[in-house]
Amino acid sequence: MDYPYLVLKCIKCGYETPNDESKCPHCGLPLTVVKEGLKYRIRKGISGVWRYSDMLPHIYGELFSLGEGYTPIRRMGRSLLKLEDRNPSGSYMDRGTAVWISNKKPREVLLKMDGDFSRSISLYATKMRSKVVVSVGKSDDASDIEFYARLGCDLCIECVQEPTVRYGDPYMIEGFKTIAMEIIEQLGDVRGLVVPVESGVLLFSIWLGFKELLNVGAISEVPTMIGARIMEGGKKGVGNPIIEFLASQEVIFMDVDPQDALSATIQLTKAGIYPRPISAAAYVAASKIGSNYIAILTGSPLIMRRRIGGSTLTSLQRELLEVVESMEKATAYQIWRQLGGTASLQGIYRALNSLAARGLLLRTVSIRGKRRIIYFSVNKD
Repeated sequence: MDYPYLVLKCIKCGYETPNDESKCPHCGLPLTVVKEGLKYRIRKGISGVWRYSDMLPHIYGELFSLGEGYTPIRRMGRSLLKLEDRNPSGSYMDRGTAVWISNKKPREVLLKMDGDFSRSISLYATKMRSKVVVSVGKSDDASDIEFYARLGCDLCIECVQEPTVRYGDPYMIEGFKTIAMEIIEQLGDVRGLVVPVESGVLLFSIWLGFKELLNVGAISEVPTMIGARIMEGGKKGVGNPIIEFLASQEVIFMDVDPQDALSATIQLTKAGIYPRPISAAAYVAASKIGSNYIAILTGSPLIMRRRIGGSTLTSLQRELLEVVESMEKATAYQIWRQLGGTASLQGIYRALNSLAARGLLLRTVSIRGKRRIIYFSVNKD
């Protein structure tokens, strides 16, 4: 399906197309959405990435959000950690999914089981009441399959040849770039960022976000940007057009020793953060560079499976459902006060998030100034 009102462009060679394409046929770079009248204006009280709607493509009809974005920044040692595992599916993918699904509004989505990406798309699509078909591999893990089954997806073995959407889709990139806008809102002055690199799409997206902020006068210069990669031997970036292009734009790349990335993963889990080693590599690199560099961290599939939970409710979860229903809409703190402090606030928050992930509660986010307030209500669908 083509984007009828959309022009896509290659930022390097200028190739343009109105068709639904992801890559430039000449350069191999991700195509970007041509936009006009951009303005860095924060829309207070609007949920999710749509706080920055003046920096995003115009969307016709309803904007869809599950409260993604405005993830916290936490200090650890000399570094700052941008905790993208706090998004609804545990990954920064949700930012892109919100923009993509608001534009496409698909009745049916075909996916191959593909880690954070397919988890995010399937979560949002099922909440939008789209039919979701997920193609399962013959050797895929049962616990991963269970996630999609609990969402109500249709499952089949190796039945999808061409997925409805791919990771580097221009609208996904538009959502990913909001990390740049959010960091400027949260911190103002940014010394530099370290982004984990596999394909390079996330790094490209955040770089694009800062370039657009520079073009509209929201910042005076693009902060130092570093791509962190786990060392695997051989010459890195050769044959990858994204990495080669970003290197030409003064983006720095650092190789991280695999053992250092693993050690950092263990260190971070002890602090309640559960990244993959590739994500922990960004923290390793940030720690070595200097003070106040921001490492972008995303979550682990294990955390998402924990959020889905089992089919049986605990006594606390049953009590929480009754309390939330009586209050119609409340924060975790308000619910804790209503219960009279019989359970810890942290335990109640975990239980509420588990109920929301299972679709029993709705989780909405309200922004007041720089505060991110999360409300829970009963899902009556």
